[in-house]
Amino acid sequence: MDRGIVVFISSVSGNRDIKRNQMHLHQFLTGKKMHFTELDIAADPDARSFTEGVLGGRKVLPPLIFVDGRYKGAYEDFDTACEDGTLDVFFA
Repeated sequence: MDRGIVVFISSVSGNRDIKRNQMHLHQFLTGKKMHFTELDIAADPDARSFTEGVLGGRKVLPPLIFVDGRYKGAYEDFDTACEDGTLDVFFA
């Protein structure tokens, strides 16, 4: 897996919340000029297998956020860190 911030998304989700959350996270990271990589679990079987392995069968909706190969959480965890003012810890 890439070092730094890696965001796993789904390009074919019909769920409006997932699309909105993916777009918001993308805009946030781009706006803060944070380098990140997006991997599409819908188009990349290896990315999908990787996330399934890390999550151990738990059903977690994209976007999924990893930092330096460590799972940091899903969008809701990012949103909580925004509200709590702990993004520096979240992305560490």
